[in-house]
Amino acid sequence: MDYGIAWIANGFHPEDPLCLDDYSMTCLKRAVNEYKNAKKNGYDVAFLIINSVVRDNSGEVVLSEVILKTARAAGVAEEDIVLLPTETTGSPTDGLSVARWAKANPEALVGVFVTTAAAKKYIEAMYRAVAWYLEGYRLRANFSYTVMKGSESRKSRLVYTLLHWTTWLAAKTRMGFMRWYNFLNRAFQHRVHGFTRTVT
Repeated sequence: MDYGIAWIANGFHPEDPLCLDDYSMTCLKRAVNEYKNAKKNGYDVAFLIINSVVRDNSGEVVLSEVILKTARAAGVAEEDIVLLPTETTGSPTDGLSVARWAKANPEALVGVFVTTAAAKKYIEAMYRAVAWYLEGYRLRANFSYTVMKGSESRKSRLVYTLLHWTTWLAAKTRMGFMRWYNFLNRAFQHRVHGFTRTVT
């Protein structure tokens, strides 16, 4: 395997949970372009799908199922799609699932495609810390954001900035990071049912 492309969707469309929101779709477009270019150049590519178990307000629609359907519709070949085995509820476990794949495929470069600049800073800090403290692995990955800076709400930017700096500080020590990791996982358990999206 040469390349793993991890598309980090933002969440459900607020008016239709059977679709993803505009942030997710913009991110997908960039990830699929990268995927197609890599395939054209002869690389062996895995298109990584986060196995998110969060559900919409009805409790009937699972996010990972919508993500899978959307990736297929965007032109990702079935044989290149990898549904990551680790079930996730938010960014800490998302990072764990990507880190486990990367560790199992050390020859592959990983490209992580996220939505906004603020989200990218947080997600990169979280994924790298998770890989190191939980898997003992230095994540070999490039992170990029795909949505125009400033298009998200001020509240979203502030939340992600706070998450980034808290993660960065917590990751200074194993004990500090594990406390933060466990705190976030407990918090994210409360939104498994009734999730909509993160960046707004």
